[in-house]
Amino acid sequence: MTSRDTLLSLDPGPEDALYRIQRSENNVKRAIYVHVTDITILPEESRTAEYELIRDLGKLKGWGDDNWTTLTLYKTINDDRHGDAQIHCLWDNFKAHALSHEHILKSYPLFNIFDLRVIKRKNDAVQYVHNGSSFCYLKIARFGFELRYIKTELSVYHDLARLKSKLGPQLLGYVFEGAERRIVGFLLEEVSGRPPALGDLEECKAALRELHGLGIIHGDPNKYNIIITKLGVRLIDFENACKAPVDNGGSKRWDAMKEEDMRKLELGLVDTSSNGQPWDDPD
Repeated sequence: MTSRDTLLSLDPGPEDALYRIQRSENNVKRAIYVHVTDITILPEESRTAEYELIRDLGKLKGWGDDNWTTLTLYKTINDDRHGDAQIHCLWDNFKAHALSHEHILKSYPLFNIFDLRVIKRKNDAVQYVHNGSSFCYLKIARFGFELRYIKTELSVYHDLARLKSKLGPQLLGYVFEGAERRIVGFLLEEVSGRPPALGDLEECKAALRELHGLGIIHGDPNKYNIIITKLGVRLIDFENACKAPVDNGGSKRWDAMKEEDMRKLELGLVDTSSNGQPWDDPD
């Protein structure tokens, strides 16, 4: 079977590396995942370069088979005077990540990530896409360790929708990979506007107080996570959000959290650096 592999995401570390790869077989696209447990398994030029990485992975026996989703690569050193390294492959040794059903509401539609048309990449996890009917923003957990951010943010969007709040963009649905429909992200409506200036401080503080009144702390209210629209302030990027303590919102801890959130807002609006600013893919 003829297949074509395209590098989608990578997370290289000093000791290991994770790769997310799109495999196209007979016009069917799916995601496969590779965990290289020892970065020295790959030649240095292959660790972050798509062509070289796919070329070298393609040399592994079994790479082209269509019956696996995850691959773990590790090496052992032969116990002889030469001390040669031997590379081992573990197929489907770990499960491809997905949001559990408890974080998903049946009232929202599902979108196949490979049916979305990417217009622009905003950062590693966010893309501006077209879903077949409208332009919107895609946010995903590329790898399993990023699921906790998606869970936190989804919980906030669910709450805002349930409370009929307009403080954030509308959640349009969930995004899945593969025939098993593993949910790895979500789509948000496009919100048009501009980042706030210092003159917008009071309006932004009012929006943050309203959010606090709903029992939610934003966690990172920098100016790039706030959009000034014709209809008012919109807040985005709730990865660092948290909910009010169970012991009621009047607790000292909750008051301190609200004060800290407000302090971050005030500091964020006077910050002249580009901290928190999303980058755009030049392509």
